[in-house]
Amino acid sequence: MRFSEIYSQGRSVFSFEFFPPKKIEDIDSAKENIRRLARLTPDFMTVTYGAGGGTRALTGELVSFIAHELNFPAVAHLTCVHHTVQEIDAILRSLHNSDIGHILALRGDSVHGEPVTPEDLPGFSCARDLIKYLAAKWNFSIACAGYPETHPQATSQLADMSYLAEKTQMGAEIVITQVFFDAGIYFDFVRRARAAGISAPIVPGIMPISNVGQIERFTAKCSASIPQK
Repeated sequence: MRFSEIYSQGRSVFSFEFFPPKKIEDIDSAKENIRRLARLTPDFMTVTYGAGGGTRALTGELVSFIAHELNFPAVAHLTCVHHTVQEIDAILRSLHNSDIGHILALRGDSVHGEPVTPEDLPGFSCARDLIKYLAAKWNFSIACAGYPETHPQATSQLADMSYLAEKTQMGAEIVITQVFFDAGIYFDFVRRARAAGISAPIVPGIMPISNVGQIERFTAKCSASIPQK
């Protein structure tokens, strides 16, 4: 079932996103965590892709586990940074041969931890171009990313929204947002997206608060939003 079909049934939809472990010896523990959360019957589950494809093999293994052992729609994150077109094609062919039908298409981050440069993008210059290629050459159901607080490398909020519109026009069926702490930011983002002509479902990226650092950041954001007397 494609993303567009999942979100057209007139009911609430929820999913889980998982990070592959950094060490191969932790893969069984990761699978057990996924298996436990699968009991909540999410509509789909996504698996992230490390900077520059750093977790490529583990991402593929977990996506296959979700799809074939747990029998849930599995979404593979795919980034174009540091990948040639030929490498992207090889990844797509592997996913297709494994009957993985959903992709979250992203530009991605540099393995060096620095801002992405044109030299880091030998195949596709951005997520929009990757989405265009996916839609034209393959039959994957495509999701893209949205940034309620604006992408840090965007020239303006308006330019960022215009770029998001292009991604949906190129073939992204849904938008999954970057995580946020203030729900008001998300609802404002949705209003601006609809005003820009974006009709695709906009899925809020929610990360449960699970450590002291997240609580501190949440508190700081809430404090900053309270008018000072």
